[in-house]
Amino acid sequence: MYISEWRRRPVALTLSPLPLAWGRLSAAAEVLIAPHHALVASPNLLFVEIDRGGRSSFVSEGFGFASTTSSSVGVELGYHYWSHARDSLRGPFFGPSILVGDTSQSTVDPSHAQGYWGLALDGGGQEVFPGGFTLGGGAGLGFVRMAGATAVFPRVLIQIGWSP
Repeated sequence: MYISEWRRRPVALTLSPLPLAWGRLSAAAEVLIAPHHALVASPNLLFVEIDRGGRSSFVSEGFGFASTTSSSVGVELGYHYWSHARDSLRGPFFGPSILVGDTSQSTVDPSHAQGYWGLALDGGGQEVFPGGFTLGGGAGLGFVRMAGATAVFPRVLIQIGWSP
């Protein structure tokens, strides 16, 4: 006899392990608000002194123009359209995000902490396994601006977590 463990899982709580290599802790909470439509909030914290590649590095720019000695706090607020999701956050998705944050000792002006803002457009996929284990990934393009400096950078998404 086959017993299905599948159930409705409209929330995903995930961590992004890739940014940890550059000293950034990033998590996300995503909620399916209607079939196919979800809102996502992803706070991040830059807390480790590590080489992020300098002023024109995609990592530095994508982290709010962060230098080796920077610290920062930020958040991404976004929307995802899930082409297959009716009751769980699984399958392909795409959508935009707004990026905001504050970086100290930035590559733009290290004399004081400065705010940044930006936009991103991402696409990818995610699977929610029967026990709730959640694994996903994707790619996108981001834009960020701080004190007259502008950068465009690629984004790589990897998320691992749980859907209660």
